[in-house]
Amino acid sequence: MSKLATLSQILFGLAVFAAPLRWRIVLIEHPIPPIYGDFTHILLPASTLAAFLALCLHRISHAPPTQPKRLSGIHLPIIGLGLIMLLSSSTALDPLLAFAQMAQWLILVGAGLYFMRLPNSLRTVIIALSLFVVSQSLIGIAQVWQQHSLGLQALGEWELDPQVRGVSVIMLGQSRFLRAYGLADHPNTLAGALTLALLVITFSPTKQTRLLQVVVIALGLIALYLTFSRAAWLAWVMGLAAGLGLLIWRRQHAPLRHIAIINGVALATLIPVIIATLPAFTTRLDTSSSLSNAAGQLERAYLNQAAWPILQQHWGLGLGMGSIPQALHLAYPKFPLDYQPPHLVPLVIALELGLLGLVMYVTIMLQMLRRAYQQFSGSTANALTHGSIMPIILIVVLISIGLFDYYPWQSGWGCLWHGITWGLCLNLCSKSS
Repeated sequence: MSKLATLSQILFGLAVFAAPLRWRIVLIEHPIPPIYGDFTHILLPASTLAAFLALCLHRISHAPPTQPKRLSGIHLPIIGLGLIMLLSSSTALDPLLAFAQMAQWLILVGAGLYFMRLPNSLRTVIIALSLFVVSQSLIGIAQVWQQHSLGLQALGEWELDPQVRGVSVIMLGQSRFLRAYGLADHPNTLAGALTLALLVITFSPTKQTRLLQVVVIALGLIALYLTFSRAAWLAWVMGLAAGLGLLIWRRQHAPLRHIAIINGVALATLIPVIIATLPAFTTRLDTSSSLSNAAGQLERAYLNQAAWPILQQHWGLGLGMGSIPQALHLAYPKFPLDYQPPHLVPLVIALELGLLGLVMYVTIMLQMLRRAYQQFSGSTANALTHGSIMPIILIVVLISIGLFDYYPWQSGWGCLWHGITWGLCLNLCSKSS
């Protein structure tokens, strides 16, 4: 491998590591009070820049193929979704923002599609995810332990004071218990990234030291718990159950024992943490009598209900990517909540790209799931070594979180992991053809 190709792999790993973090610069400020600035500014995330440079360097370091690869049926919906984004951006409520969001989507998804079809790219991803889990877990655990930020604002950490409005906390009577943020925008964002990273590390086909896996997964599970993100907890359980269920069905006893051991030991380390934070844990699970917890569900329902009339008016080409908060502001000048997208990915896609965009997205996800399952059920090799189980788990996680939050679609983290998931599926298909 040439030096440029090696550097491109490192940059792709950096994109994976940085995707959930608040590492970005503001290219164009476009404040529209009272909308949160990140919803209206033109941003350049570090992950997008790293992915773009990785793609450029890898293409420079390799001569173009003499015979270009033919597009197959599974590529067409992805191309169709990109074209719908282009059409929607041209008629968007905020065209500049829509084109910027589309460019980020194309770069990150394209990087995932491209690199996951190259040798050793999955190993790069595993290393980046392991570094992400360890670093963000240590920071998140320390934030909860200290109940304050750690003074890492130069690295993108929020000023975290549980007594300040807007900081995500759990109400324990009159006291406010800070949730783990890491260097992410929100505990839910950190939780989603940890969920996916932990499952990828658990079910990775690459060889890893068992002790190292246990340490990484134990740290990650503690941090995931301390985010108190119920959607991410559920997604981790569903992803783990899906993976274990597939291995049981295929009677893959060796990987089952390995996964049971490392997760069992990691979960054992979580027990003292749960005991130490039992009031916060029980409060978070009690959604019926706890007003602060019920408020989150009521907020989701209110946002979904408020978005429906807008969808009825823009079902054709949608509002354009990133334009939902502005549309809500125009439709409801007096709004009891912060202006933000609904916490339901299918509804967000329909609002941004119209119903055709939603149909195209669902088609892609179903096709990828079907192809991955076909490869998994048709292979006689070890399911982990073959790698066919990984895309199924990733799709389960992305869909699960997308039923409760918008960031699997709207954030750079979500864009990149859609590309990685689809790239893994395409790689499996190309190997079998």
